[in-house]
Amino acid sequence: MDSNSWEIVESPNSDDKSENLNDNKSLCEEEDNDESLQKSVKSMTQRYGQNVKNYETEWRDLLMMISSESDLKKLKSLAVTGELKVSKFRSIIWNVLLGGLSTSPDSWKNERAKQRSNYNEIKEKHILNPERLKIAEGGDNPLSTSKNSIWNQHFRDTELRNLIQQDVVRTNPNVDYYRKENVQEIMINILFCYARQFPTICYRQGMHEILAPLIFVLHCDHQSLCHIQEETNISLDPILVDVLNPKFIEEDSYFLFCQIMNSLELFYRINDMTITESGQLTNLPPKDDVQISPSKKSSEIEVVHQLNMVRDKIFAKQDLHLHNHLLKLEIPLALFGIRWLRLLFGREFNLLDLLILWDAIFGVGENLKFTYYIVVAMLIHIRDRLLSNDYTSCLTLLMRYPTNADVSLIIRHALYMCEPEKYQCPPNAFVYVINSMKQRQNYPTRIYPPLANVAARPTLPSPRKMNDDIRKEAAKLTRMKSQNDEVVEGYALN
Repeated sequence: MDSNSWEIVESPNSDDKSENLNDNKSLCEEEDNDESLQKSVKSMTQRYGQNVKNYETEWRDLLMMISSESDLKKLKSLAVTGELKVSKFRSIIWNVLLGGLSTSPDSWKNERAKQRSNYNEIKEKHILNPERLKIAEGGDNPLSTSKNSIWNQHFRDTELRNLIQQDVVRTNPNVDYYRKENVQEIMINILFCYARQFPTICYRQGMHEILAPLIFVLHCDHQSLCHIQEETNISLDPILVDVLNPKFIEEDSYFLFCQIMNSLELFYRINDMTITESGQLTNLPPKDDVQISPSKKSSEIEVVHQLNMVRDKIFAKQDLHLHNHLLKLEIPLALFGIRWLRLLFGREFNLLDLLILWDAIFGVGENLKFTYYIVVAMLIHIRDRLLSNDYTSCLTLLMRYPTNADVSLIIRHALYMCEPEKYQCPPNAFVYVINSMKQRQNYPTRIYPPLANVAARPTLPSPRKMNDDIRKEAAKLTRMKSQNDEVVEGYALN
């Protein structure tokens, strides 16, 4: 063979070697990638497996606590101390604490089925089907004012739904969840059905702010369950899957809302007024055969009566100095307390802090009477700013409660006032709530001595005192006018 033939033979051999090297390198890289991917999948699987394990463990622990009377007290203690903020079953715990579900988990499926069926019956009864209106066209006058008229009921229902919708669309504008149309429709349906089912209370402005957090909590619990179901092929407890079925968020929210309103009804009741089916307040007709004492002749709102009791029996005993200061400024608790109680402090705290506060309120129970101590604890929490300000500044502060308030401190102080033999008074219960500017400047926290050693501070004259001075001056000028027969100008009494 000549040299050329050798070249022809050697040339392809050298190419094969380089290609083999490249192939081997690619195979090694693929093996490394596969190994890395397997490690990643294994790590993710372990993490998901741990999530599922933690979820099931929390569920079993919850069932054990609910089934035992002594452990149920432990569950209430967890709610009171703020330990439910990371719970995946907050809505179920609220239902148990409020009496919506029994302490026997084995009966929950039947209880839920009955509740959901009842809501569908209520909804079918009160939300008119357009087909019923078509049928009524033959024998029912659309202009009829009869209570038995389907058309008349339809118009009243439309007016009521429009009233509810005006409030629902304004619910928590900073939370995107409440901007969804399906969520707003659920809220309108629930509030409408409640108003028609309980006509003596009907719908009152503010009820939508009680319902909103409930739906949000149920939604979070549903999402937690859905994520766990996506991470595992293992079948979960049938009771858990049924109780937290996302398809029934409207039905379950309705009955949880009803449980809360059973206790809040007291704050919405007005003794000498009633509510029409379209949601309008109207005076009750006078009863000729009943003698009304002068003390009860004026319009008595029940929540005002409760707040007066809080002022005299709780607030005055806990902080007499602040109590007297608000009296001098003529700022009654009803001026801001009605909103605090009717909305369960929904506008005074952000959503996450509000849920912690509700945990404690439902954990204490007793028809939400714990809210009275929350009111007093909130006032004492900002006592320094109240004591150092005039009427306008104090009222502004109470109507726009500080956003940097420590909700856990308020709860602990309220618990002490409610059960002093069981809970200790927080050492910083009378801490001055500083504003954000002072926080940035690292101002020291001021802790006040016991109330007996607190010196009285000068206060501005009350608005009534100022008006009395003006009236006296005007009367004096009037007498001068009559004596001297001169016209006194430049004075006006508003």
